[in-house]
Amino acid sequence: MRAGILRRRSCSWCPVWYGNYSLEEWSATRKLDHVSNQPFIQDFGNRVRALRIERGLTQERLAALAGMHFSAIGHIERASRSSTLDTILKLARALGIQPRELLPEIELKSTKRR
Repeated sequence: MRAGILRRRSCSWCPVWYGNYSLEEWSATRKLDHVSNQPFIQDFGNRVRALRIERGLTQERLAALAGMHFSAIGHIERASRSSTLDTILKLARALGIQPRELLPEIELKSTKRR
């Protein structure tokens, strides 16, 4: 944290405590705008979104069915968060599908062992 006196700072739309950071600096340190550059994570999020919409569910309703916080669904769909196996199982159960149906096709490049 920067040296100096902590003071209350707010963005234009809500009063939030950021210390001496501006909203942009604080967001950058929290990686709130991070989107994965891994195609399979983006494909997974797109698949979750498509299945959710196909079933007429909101993010909030899917989260409730899966026992998750609604913001986690948004993070998954935007590929700003990787999912654990536990999360994949929860989502599959909530959507009424097999876990493999959520996973995109992944082609691994061959690697040579030394």
